[in-house]
Amino acid sequence: MCAAARPFERARRALLQLEETRYHPKNWRPIILALSGGAWRWNHLAQYGSWLTAGRGIMFLAQVMEETGEKLNERRCQEEDKLRKFIAGEDLQAFPAVVIEPDLVKGVESLVECCGIGGIRPNTILMGWADNPKRLERFCQVLRRIAELERSALIVYCPDEEKRLAAAPRGTIDVWWQGGKNGALMLLLAHMLAQNPEWRNHSIRLVFAVAEPEQETKAREKLSKLMEAARVPAALTIVVGEDAIAGRRAGPERIHPASGD
Repeated sequence: MCAAARPFERARRALLQLEETRYHPKNWRPIILALSGGAWRWNHLAQYGSWLTAGRGIMFLAQVMEETGEKLNERRCQEEDKLRKFIAGEDLQAFPAVVIEPDLVKGVESLVECCGIGGIRPNTILMGWADNPKRLERFCQVLRRIAELERSALIVYCPDEEKRLAAAPRGTIDVWWQGGKNGALMLLLAHMLAQNPEWRNHSIRLVFAVAEPEQETKAREKLSKLMEAARVPAALTIVVGEDAIAGRRAGPERIHPASGD
């Protein structure tokens, strides 16, 4: 067998072996589809995707070209080449994926359903927050479709000045949990983030808000069991007060990469 054929044969055998392996939550690995609205001018999505998958998962850098007209395949190939250059220039371990679809929601659906092979298919969609109010409706439509496709959605919010990350920000990794079913996943993602060299000095805090002091003991017991089940070392913080509970209801469950010095 020639040298060029050996990597293909190893990959083929590994994919077939993975296809025969039964899925189990303990075997879960992030296979991230990171979505960009343009030619990846900002690298924060790619950086966070890389931090979450490095050595443990796979990342696709993806783009939906909302276009019509002629020479669409030629333009798609050009955008894919730009993505390859971006991946090489940022020294990322990722695969490019570009689709042409005038409807953004259908484009995301195509990427989710068609990217990968066998057991290597996206299970997590990574997106940036919709800063433009005019795009908020479509942003919500995409989130609903991701939920219908039974994929996890991760949304990264970064101010413009932080969209070219050179290193991890300082502080703890705070997991603000609202009591949903994804607490273990959020802790696992925080743990994966903390395994990277840039994040190893960042401890994890699981934060939960209750309205009354008498609710604290029950919440602490419940969250201790969650951390034990997830097998992720983390500090537990219970925030008490009506303001805290109102804030918890107002926003999605979230992971804060930094919470101070």
